[in-house]
Amino acid sequence: MNSKKKKLHVIGLCGKGTSATAVLMRELGWKISGSDAGMYEPIASYLESQNLVCKTPYSPDNIPQDVDMILMGSSATLNPQTNTEVAHAYDMSVPIKSFAEILFDITAQHNRHNVVIAGSYGKSTSTALLTHYLIDAGKDPSYFIGALPFGFSQTSHIGSGEYFILEGDEYPHKSDDMTSKFMFYHAHSLLLTSGEHDHINKFPTPESYRETYKKLVASLPQDGVLVCAIEHPGVKDIIAHSPISPITYGFDNADYTARNIDYGEISSFDIFHKEVFLARFETQLLGKHNIENILGTVALALETKALSLEELQKATPSFQGLHRRLDKKTHTSFIPVYEGFGSSYTKAKTAIEAIKLHFPDKKLITIFEPHTFGWRNRNNLSWYDNVFDGSNMVLIHKPPTHGADSHEQLSHDEIIERVQKTQEKVFPVSDSTEAIHYLQKELDKNSLILLLSSGDLGGMVKTIPEFCDQNYIE
Repeated sequence: MNSKKKKLHVIGLCGKGTSATAVLMRELGWKISGSDAGMYEPIASYLESQNLVCKTPYSPDNIPQDVDMILMGSSATLNPQTNTEVAHAYDMSVPIKSFAEILFDITAQHNRHNVVIAGSYGKSTSTALLTHYLIDAGKDPSYFIGALPFGFSQTSHIGSGEYFILEGDEYPHKSDDMTSKFMFYHAHSLLLTSGEHDHINKFPTPESYRETYKKLVASLPQDGVLVCAIEHPGVKDIIAHSPISPITYGFDNADYTARNIDYGEISSFDIFHKEVFLARFETQLLGKHNIENILGTVALALETKALSLEELQKATPSFQGLHRRLDKKTHTSFIPVYEGFGSSYTKAKTAIEAIKLHFPDKKLITIFEPHTFGWRNRNNLSWYDNVFDGSNMVLIHKPPTHGADSHEQLSHDEIIERVQKTQEKVFPVSDSTEAIHYLQKELDKNSLILLLSSGDLGGMVKTIPEFCDQNYIE
């Protein structure tokens, strides 16, 4: 993949995986161009920081005539029948690859230890954390992260060190090929954070979802390391036929456990290995789930002998987490606004539980967008029965319509009606103006706002924190 002259064009450059791959390819000497339907935060700002130009909207003219390879994202909009730029790409006599296929070539170098972090949740934080540990220890890892970590200038990098840390996504790498992205990464060791059913538009049953993870586990070499969160749904089934003995982590009945947890602005906890106390750790991350992420990452680092216990303990407090993973969005307001990633039931519920754990006396106002197929699918209507437990008021943004014809889509009214059965204050909103109307009636000095979506909440990810910073200051 090394080149000092070749040109790569990225169709769908504003994706987290495509933008990260583009940076890797540029480090390998390729000249990068790219396009997308529009510019979307937070990747739009990241592309600007990387001096990567993304042309909008899609057009055949975006592709350089002398391009050597095309990287194409997996969005439903990248259809040659409806997208003229994609149609033009297929008419050109150049290779068209997914970013997973490109990573297949990059990770094939045999002098690296490829560590894949996979699971239905926890993988982005764990990938960034393991990378942070290695960087802090001066080991210059290669890495590929499908999110934006605080304190990182890039989401991907080709380093000189032994380890290549990769976030492994189970989603199919192409619209016409169900092979999961993580099957392309030549995994030598694996951290499995969870195995709960997700992406029902591609994996209609829990069994079909877990099957792709079983293939990943079966591909590990005999001298590899498998570390898994044994307490999570689906994990025991996935690892049942592993070619190597798994190392487990959790809060009870596991090889590595976290105990004596003290939650606060800085939380602390003890890590044990098979009943032997190892060390007390501190973290600025919120929530029990992040303590579990730290625990799994520490277990993987120790089992692979990538890092010492002292190096791990020293670097944990300085890890700041990821954008959109319970990061504070306000700066001057006495009403804090946090943003959580709510792409699935478990992620949304875990975010709310984390906020209530750290701010038990706050009046919680949750603003939610049912952005993913899972939240919009009628078969998952029961998700709404208790996901907002702990919230004093819930504002629900109208669901988007992209891909609505691929599943049985819920209406806004159906979602509101379901939530109203268990929540007293539930209101539909379609924009920031409507949301602010309800907020002005409810907000006081004891309030806290949690923004939950995997989209942009109709722009509210930006406008609600700005509203609070401008209107609720001491």
